[in-house]
Amino acid sequence: MGNKAGRRRRRRTRRFNFQAGKPSASKQQSCWKEAAAAPPQGRLKRMETELAKMKAEMRDSAESLMAGHKQRLLDLLEGYNR
Repeated sequence: MGNKAGRRRRRRTRRFNFQAGKPSASKQQSCWKEAAAAPPQGRLKRMETELAKMKAEMRDSAESLMAGHKQRLLDLLEGYNR
């Protein structure tokens, strides 16, 4: 994944709610299922910010389009009233 000079990316360790002692296999499986079902927070945040940027861009482009249409209409009316 393009790491610099042999540095390895450390994986974030997931903490599971195991009881003291060795957990049973079924508890272990349920913990893994919970971990897999939880949405990755970093990706979720990134997607939310990307969506917000896209909304802002769309709003800006819509406003500029409306301004252009308004100006054309005013020009047409001005020519019509002459």
